[in-house]
Amino acid sequence: MHAEHVRSCMDASSAADVRRKILILEEDEYLASLLYLLLCREGFSISAFTDPQDLQGYITSHAPARMIFVSHRWLRAEQPQIMEVLTRNPVWRTTPVVMLLNYFDLDLVERAAALGISDHLLQPFEPDQLVDIIVKYLDNPPPRTCSAIGKRPA
Repeated sequence: MHAEHVRSCMDASSAADVRRKILILEEDEYLASLLYLLLCREGFSISAFTDPQDLQGYITSHAPARMIFVSHRWLRAEQPQIMEVLTRNPVWRTTPVVMLLNYFDLDLVERAAALGISDHLLQPFEPDQLVDIIVKYLDNPPPRTCSAIGKRPA
């Protein structure tokens, strides 16, 4: 994924559904691709960015996602404007934002909470943990289609 390219996918069995829309903001293309594949497999519509500079234009021209996953690297001191862009926009303001962490850092978690981050997810994580955090914040998530071992849940 390059900065000028936004990847997105949608469950082939459904029309565009805002209840399934998730935004991924991750500089690491490998992790962004992994999240993209895991969430597409679960039936979500995904848009992913690897460059923070592209976010503001997307937010002003698209309907809000139901949830945002953001890399802790996007919240560094030199880039706090990302949360400002989201919280200033009345349409996107209520979108839950989950920070992805490579390691637990209480100061970083507290700073992120002060910026408006809803929660955090420590990497590495199991696919079910990813879906569980989505279920925690969304009223009507799509039905689970796969478990961590690739079988349909009972």
